[in-house]
Amino acid sequence: MNDILFNTDINNGDININNHLKKAGVEGNSPDIYDPQIQLKLIIDVRGGLKLGIIGTPAYIVSGQFYLGQPPTDILGKNIR
Repeated sequence: MNDILFNTDINNGDININNHLKKAGVEGNSPDIYDPQIQLKLIIDVRGGLKLGIIGTPAYIVSGQFYLGQPPTDILGKNIR
C-alpha cells in the first residue's frame, strides 16, 4: 500500500483512496476504510508527506532534517528524551 500511496501524482490533486485500496487488493470488510472523515485524514497525510519529499517508509523528520530509512542513532539520541 505504501508504494501505491507514494507513487501518487500530487500535481493532479486527485488522491482517490478507494482506487488505492483496490490497487492494493484491500477488501472492504472494515467500514472504517470507507468513512469519508478517515479518507480525508489519509489524503491530507499523504499530500503532506509528498510535499515534504517523502517517497516511502520508513521516513522521519528529526529537528527539521529529513531521513528516508533509519536516522543515524547519534541524531536520535540527541533528540529523544
